[in-house]
Amino acid sequence: MLAALQGRHFLLVATTVLALSLKEDIAITYVMLGLLLMIHGRRRLGVILALGSAAWYVAAISAMNALGSSNEAFARRFAGERGNSVGEAFLWMLEHPLQLLGDVAVDSLGDVLLLLLSTGSLALLAPSWLLLSLPTALHNALSAYGVQHDLVLTTTSEL
Repeated sequence: MLAALQGRHFLLVATTVLALSLKEDIAITYVMLGLLLMIHGRRRLGVILALGSAAWYVAAISAMNALGSSNEAFARRFAGERGNSVGEAFLWMLEHPLQLLGDVAVDSLGDVLLLLLSTGSLALLAPSWLLLSLPTALHNALSAYGVQHDLVLTTTSEL
């Protein structure tokens, strides 16, 4: 983020490539970083970062599926009792917004507030940059898979 704001493009590219190579869904956070850069006046850089990260995400998912690592098991686990795919889960969420908000409040809100308080609420000093955490926070909070949105250490026997 600082590299992008300070115009240190080589550092931004290096850290972006490193981060994107670690896990496929990191790209969603970089899409949000691109959008935030656009909001903060770095439009060209933001567009390049957002589109490049989105393309990387699509390519990573396609490669995983082509290599036999299906996302179907993840989708069923993410959806839980809300359906058999991420799409069905999102449709359920649109149809049951109050139940969804209740689930998120019970399952995740306390953990998110605890994280915010444990950092002395420093993130509130730069509120627009809090949006950077939105994709990951939503992904975790909206999942029906408890291990994904709880901060409680779970043993492998409980998985």
